[in-house]
Amino acid sequence: MKIARVCPIFKSGDQTDFTNYRPISVLPAFSKNIEKLVHTRLMTYLEKHSVLTETQFGFRSNRDTCSAVVDMIDKVTEKLDAYNYS
Repeated sequence: MKIARVCPIFKSGDQTDFTNYRPISVLPAFSKNIEKLVHTRLMTYLEKHSVLTETQFGFRSNRDTCSAVVDMIDKVTEKLDAYNYS
């Protein structure tokens, strides 16, 4: 289901030089839909049963690197306020 058709797309320059082409992978629409369905169901299950920790920021909706940085700053500030430098 993940077999793609690779189409070379010309960028610029000499058309006889193969380095002037970039590959584009064309996947079947059916496999894209199945992949999205599996992802949605898996994430719903993981969040419903609290399998992922709250500190898991990567590859989750409504979470990004800014959230991770804010979480880290909060923890550092909390430790500094409690005079806990270890």
